[in-house]
Amino acid sequence: MWTAKKSADREDRRRREEIERKTADERIKKLYEPLLAIITPGPPYDEYYLDSQTQKWIIEKIEQNERFASPDLLNVFWKIRRAYYEQQGDIDREIEWKILDLVSSEYDKLKAIIGYGRILKKESKIKIIYGKIKSLLDDKLKEFRRKMHIRRIKKRQKKSKEE
Repeated sequence: MWTAKKSADREDRRRREEIERKTADERIKKLYEPLLAIITPGPPYDEYYLDSQTQKWIIEKIEQNERFASPDLLNVFWKIRRAYYEQQGDIDREIEWKILDLVSSEYDKLKAIIGYGRILKKESKIKIIYGKIKSLLDDKLKEFRRKMHIRRIKKRQKKSKEE
């Protein structure tokens, strides 16, 4: 019975992964790639903003393919929609960057599900933990060195005043 259950679980997991891959591909093609084409900034990059026409295109694209959008994307969509219709195109600059970041990160996640992810193996958990500890210690060491440097400067200043 245990072997049959394990086999059934494995088959169920395989079916779910296949459905997830299929829907991820559909979500990418119908929503995320067109959205990225609309909102990807062009030169000059320091002046990125969504004008009213771009906001309208984003609203139309998400309304057409609302079932493919994630809950986070829908939350941002409603903010953009409200800003477009109620405030006549006046949109908070933070929302513009948030939607770009959200769409690009979800696009990357969906690509990873399909299999366009990393070619190289992921780093081991030990290396990740080591990196976090090392960065924490490096920060502490930098702070300690800074304090020691300040002490030396104060000693020099005190010594020069005494002379």
